[in-house]
Amino acid sequence: MKDLILEIRWEGLGDHLLWTPLPRIAKQFGGFDRVFLSSFSKFRSKEIIEFVWDSNPYVDGFIPERGVMFDAFGEVEEGMNVIDMVMLKHNIDDGKRWHEPELYFRPSIRKDLMEAIVYDPNYIANAGTLIGEDVEKFIKEENIKISHQMKVLPYCRSIPLLQNIAGLYTPTLKEFCSILVSCKKIICLTTGTATLAAALHKSATVIYKGDVRKMAHHSLLHKYICLT
Repeated sequence: MKDLILEIRWEGLGDHLLWTPLPRIAKQFGGFDRVFLSSFSKFRSKEIIEFVWDSNPYVDGFIPERGVMFDAFGEVEEGMNVIDMVMLKHNIDDGKRWHEPELYFRPSIRKDLMEAIVYDPNYIANAGTLIGEDVEKFIKEENIKISHQMKVLPYCRSIPLLQNIAGLYTPTLKEFCSILVSCKKIICLTTGTATLAAALHKSATVIYKGDVRKMAHHSLLHKYICLT
């Protein structure tokens, strides 16, 4: 039996989603019989394990052994994205580029949000030098009518709008997914929300300002806008 053990050294939801195509590619194109997650992998919450990996049919469970490790990414080569780079670092290759993250959970649709334009102010990764005035100016100049704003989360940094907008709160990732797939439009920062939207095949408008590494903008589904 040929096994591949994945050890993910970054703990966030977006970080884990960048690894999600690997189990399928490893089995379909890499000659691997089994793919395991190393129990030494880091997770921000147990929910990430259940949500991302337990539902992945190409994953054979967790194993208390070390996996493939490599240093911080650096920059991505021209013609590929960071998911491709992770794939190649594990010495597997399906010949394709610009992979999207893969999620095997299918969220329910909320009919009450089908016309909603949602702004998510939360971020953990680097959103650049954005401040509230930048976001407010962009929304005004683009004449975007935000109908809902995600609740500011205590464990995140955030750039909330000051307008009186209906708030949305979801206690679970599954409920958050329902919002993403249901709403008419999602606007967010460079963070896990954008990566999760890509995994759900949902395009998003991702805004940033200043020094945000290009590799963080990895999905062809999204529109990345640098505010000046």
